[in-house]
Amino acid sequence: MNWFHEIKLEVRDYEVDRYGVVKDYVYANYCEYGQCELSKNKIGLDGDIFAVTEMSFKCIAPLRSGDQFVLMVKLYDYSTTRFYFENLIFKLPNLKEKKN
Repeated sequence: MNWFHEIKLEVRDYEVDRYGVVKDYVYANYCEYGQCELSKNKIGLDGDIFAVTEMSFKCIAPLRSGDQFVLMVKLYDYSTTRFYFENLIFKLPNLKEKKN
């Protein structure tokens, strides 16, 4: 599979710490959600059958409360016992009007 499944999401208030930054473990939740959605909607597998054994992250800038973002998920390899996913998260531009 060489295409990404895209899901638009928004950061919810309970996903952030007291500084308004998304908590580290929430990124893993986003990725698992995307993998389940890809599996159910595009591949035809039950997304609840997966057990995550390894996950790593590279973060350039954190998401903050109210940010909208696109979660992109791709199944890039598989074997008889494992699926390998690539996940990308891109923050969408803030389209709220600035008032002077």
